[in-house]
Parts: sequence; C-alpha cells; structure tokens
Amino acid sequence: MRRIPPITALAALTLLLAALFAMPAAATAATATPAVADSHRHIVDLGTLGGPENQSEATAINDRGEVVGWSTPNTNCTCTHAFLWRHGKLTDLTPLVRADDINDHGVIVGVGVTASGAYHAFRWAHGKATDLGTLGGDFSEAGRIDNRGQILGTSTTADGQYHSFLWADGQMTDLAPLGAADINDRGQIVGEYRPLAATTPTPSCISCGTASLPTWVPSTAGSARQPRPISAAKSSATSVCVPGSARTAPSSGRRVT
Repeated sequence: MRRIPPITALAALTLLLAALFAMPAAATAATATPAVADSHRHIVDLGTLGGPENQSEATAINDRGEVVGWSTPNTNCTCTHAFLWRHGKLTDLTPLVRADDINDHGVIVGVGVTASGAYHAFRWAHGKATDLGTLGGDFSEAGRIDNRGQILGTSTTADGQYHSFLWADGQMTDLAPLGAADINDRGQIVGEYRPLAATTPTPSCISCGTASLPTWVPSTAGSARQPRPISAAKSSATSVCVPGSARTAPSSGRRVT
C-alpha cells in the first residue's frame, strides 16, 4: 500500500493532491502559447480523538483516500488509539493503539493490546479486531498488508528472537532469515537477508511520561525510525526498555516468492 511520511504536529495532516500540474502547451515559431500552471494543493487537518496531548499522526493511505494512524484519545491517560479517517470522520479502532497500513479493501493492520495487556499484531476488518498472535513470544506487530489480505510483521519467538512473519489465511509463517520489508499483490516479499544469529535488534531505552506511549513499537521493515515519546516528559519519567532499530551489518538483499 502507498505510504505517507509521518506528520508530527498538533493534528495529523495529509496532503491531498487536487490537480496534476498542467503540461505547458507546445510552442511553435508561428504560435507562442504561454505555459499555464493550473495546480494547487489542499491541506486537510484530520483532527484528533481528543485527549490531553491533543495529538495525532497519519501513517498510511490507500487508493480510496482512507487514512490510518494514531491519536491521543479523549481520556485522562496519555495512551494512544489507532484511528481510521474516512469521509471526513475519525473512527477509534480500539484495541489497536497504532495502525500502520490499510489496503484498498479497507482492511487495516497495526498493533493492539490484548486482554492480558500484551502488545500483539492486529488486523481490523468490518468493524472487528483480530489478534494475529505471535511466533511463540510475547510481542508482535503488523506493518504491511496487500490487497489479497496477506500481512507482514515482526514477532518475538519463544527464545526471544525477533523474526519477520507472513500471515495468510489465518496462519503465521516465520520468514527468518529474511527481514521482510514489503509485499505485493502477487505475494512476493522483499527485504534484507539476515543471518539467524543477527536477527535480534539491540534493545534500547527511552524515557517517557508513561509506559503506554505508542511510538516505541519497532518497525516491521527494520527501518531506522527511532523510538520516541509523543512529547517531552514533564512528569516523573519512567524508563521503558524497548526493541530498538539497530541494523545488522549490511548484507545482500534478496526477493523471495
């Protein structure tokens, strides 16, 4: 699905391209036609779900113009909820705390909180949230989905390793030693080859006002995005150890099908 850069502000913004740049008419020696720039961009404030921080971030958009992301909710906590923006309206996607991708059928993937308080990869479709489980560990996240509903993500294994996974037809498949980055509608997956001994990111610690801020979640693609709090902690900080995004030594990339 098409990705948009995160926009960190008081409210998430998305740039909607209202018109394409008009191509200048061809000029000849006999007729000189001036170039006409008939283009403009319209910035739309998507708003927030409320909350004391009053913040939101848009993370992905599909070809129907539906946007997903996260926002502080209209509660007294500094936690976050995932949202779907459609037809000018924000919908709270609890129990998801962050939505990372949406396909052209409106199926959403991200991270949510289970009844036991664990953070797992979730799929949201037709108003229902589905816990995708893990590869045997206690953490997972979903970061990509194609138009066939195939999902890529990251999960811990029973021995604490971080492995990429493919979720399809209700089954989660371990993709190690591939660090998966993206998947197309043919089910072809691209990513970074990583020796099994180097598949665990180096943990890092950040200080946040609470442990429930969302942006510590590691990137499925192993990107360089760093964990960060929503805002500078002004209260007594809690040190939260989280999976970091440290890369292994460069290795040859491969595509698998």
